[in-house]
Amino acid sequence: LVAAAVVAGALGWWVTQPLALSGDTVEVRVPAGASLRTAARQATRAGVRAPADLLYAYFRWKVAPQQTIKPGDYAVTRGMTPADLLAKLVRGDRIVLTVTLVEGWTFKQFREALAKAEHLRHDTQALTAAEIMKTLGKPGLAAEGRFFPDTYHYFKNASDIDVLRQSLQLMDRR
Repeated sequence: LVAAAVVAGALGWWVTQPLALSGDTVEVRVPAGASLRTAARQATRAGVRAPADLLYAYFRWKVAPQQTIKPGDYAVTRGMTPADLLAKLVRGDRIVLTVTLVEGWTFKQFREALAKAEHLRHDTQALTAAEIMKTLGKPGLAAEGRFFPDTYHYFKNASDIDVLRQSLQLMDRR
């Protein structure tokens, strides 16, 4: 009983302490369909200095049966505890990036801005404007003037077609 109490006390203390990291911030990528064990392994591979099995045991103990972790890229910063990391994974609090499409720009300039956007997949690079419009469900419509200029948010490794879809839908609503 004494040994169990000591272990429980040590674990209780551990979950309230900031995680040791290999840098000020580490990025953890959780693939789609990842288990809690995979998420814990990915965290340690990314630079969270904690035993993967210990992180997994904590995640498994704390995650309710109806909760799931969300895939994506997460920033783990100094001062975060194991509870903070788990909350981020469950909420899906992923790294968010932005790209601004400026009013007055042509569709070609929009595409150039998307091509320069950080961590955005360039799935439309080889497509013509007509093929992009067809992909967006608007075949036969000209691309010029169909996209709303604004600042758009996307997750790391999202497709440029997703940003164009947001812009097109916003223009349709406006």
